Parts: sequence; C-alpha cells; structure tokens
Amino acid sequence: MNEHPKSKTLLIIIGILLVANIVMLAFFLLDNPEHNKADRTDKKTYISNYLKKDVGFSDKQLVQYDTISNRQRAEMKLQFEEIRKKKEQIFRQMVPMNFSDSAIELAAAAITNEQKIFERKMLQHLREIRNLCDTDQIARFDSGFYKIIGKRSEKRSKN
Repeated sequence: MNEHPKSKTLLIIIGILLVANIVMLAFFLLDNPEHNKADRTDKKTYISNYLKKDVGFSDKQLVQYDTISNRQRAEMKLQFEEIRKKKEQIFRQMVPMNFSDSAIELAAAAITNEQKIFERKMLQHLREIRNLCDTDQIARFDSGFYKIIGKRSEKRSKN
C-alpha cells in the first residue's frame, strides 16, 4: 500500500527533472549566434573606446590595436578548436582506464596545461597592446587595463 505514493512521487520528480533538462538543452541549442556576434562587437568597441578616451590612443595606435586584436581573435579561435579536440581525446583516454583516480588526475593535468597555454597567450596579447603605448600612456594603461578585463568577465558571467 505504501509503494503507490512513493512511486507517484518518484515519477513526479523524474518528470520535473526531465522538463528541466529539456529546457536547459533548448536554452543552449537555441542560443542566438547573432547575439554573441553583437557581444563581441560591443567588447571590441568598449576596449577601443577605453584605449582612445582613457589611455589616449591616437588613430594610428587604434589601427595597430585593431590589427593585433584581429590576429589575436583568429589565433584564439584556432586555440579553442584545438583545446576542444584535445579535451575530447583526453576524455576518450579515460574510458579504458575506467575513470580511475589516476586517469582523472592525468586528464586534469592535461586540461590544466591547455588552459595555461591559453592564459599565457592572453597575457602576451595584453603586453602587445601595452607595447603600443607611449611613455605617458603606459601609466594610464597600467592603472586601468584590469577594469577592462573585469568588465569582459562580468559580461560573460551575465550571459
């Protein structure tokens, strides 16, 4: 007699979880790529405006920044694809190892290494932008570049 209410409760919970998973899946699959493109343009505009207004970049420096930024974006796109492939390969290697603790540690180390390479390239990109500054602009760049990075992170976390 007691089994019927438990079964009904479990079915309701399973149904709720199923609906939640479907909604989440739809949210990720139906993400509008145009929206992401607009965000990327906004970030680029935001950074350009910061460099022009706050740091004091000239038009020539902005063109140089644009060239560096476009090259960096292309390189990072390739880097993301490479990381995705390597992660897939790493995950596949875990299967024959039965997801053992050592397999998980090896996978985490490999993924961490890929992330380290990515972060290094991002920091080198910041250095390239900083190298565009003249002696007066360096102090302004140094005192505010982290605000730009923070703004970019805030926008990502809001999306």
